[in-house]
Amino acid sequence: MASPDAAASKSKQLRTALMPQADARLALIDEWLARDLKLSPQRLEPASSDASFRRYFRAFTARGTYVVMDAPPAHEDVRPYLTVSRMLEAIGYDLVSLLKDCYIAWPRTRVEAWVRAHHARLRARGACLGADAHQLIEWVDLIGVQRHLKVLGIFARLWYRDGKPGYLRDLPLTLDYVLEACARQPRLAALGGLLARRALPALPAANARAASQASDAQVAQHATRERA
Repeated sequence: MASPDAAASKSKQLRTALMPQADARLALIDEWLARDLKLSPQRLEPASSDASFRRYFRAFTARGTYVVMDAPPAHEDVRPYLTVSRMLEAIGYDLVSLLKDCYIAWPRTRVEAWVRAHHARLRARGACLGADAHQLIEWVDLIGVQRHLKVLGIFARLWYRDGKPGYLRDLPLTLDYVLEACARQPRLAALGGLLARRALPALPAANARAASQASDAQVAQHATRERA
């Protein structure tokens, strides 16, 4: 049986062989995954890129598949993003991603109980996340509105720009999260009223129209393949 060191060396040789030799950044990503995250990817594949210098790769490992962002420091310093990430974490952004996920709805009483328990654990460790649990719950609602408005735009863009209708089914729950928070926060009453008047009544018909268009597109693609 091969030793762990020999297996790791063989895995690294395999990964190196699969990488384009001209791209030194991939070797750095591979080293970072192994050193900092204790992951040993069998292969790295391009996932996507955006309008800047950022690139995204899928790292396939024995523990699962991960998405890795590459932002070369010479072109794009990620430290400002990390600073913002810490600021968002401090007001409960991570709690929103866990407790108000766009694909599942937990009862409000359970969500509040989880937030209170989280706040109590932080206080016991000497950390401070809001003056009290009530304030943390309020922050989770407020930052959740920001998060879910962004997600509504992303899901819509994936259909209108990229022709991907799969996320449209998650729009109603995401919009419900926003409306619920607006109803609880007087300062967001105007936004909640606007969405209730304009977005909520139009959403079912818009989703039905998009589903029909997506179905027609699939039929057309199938007919094209049949002719080919």
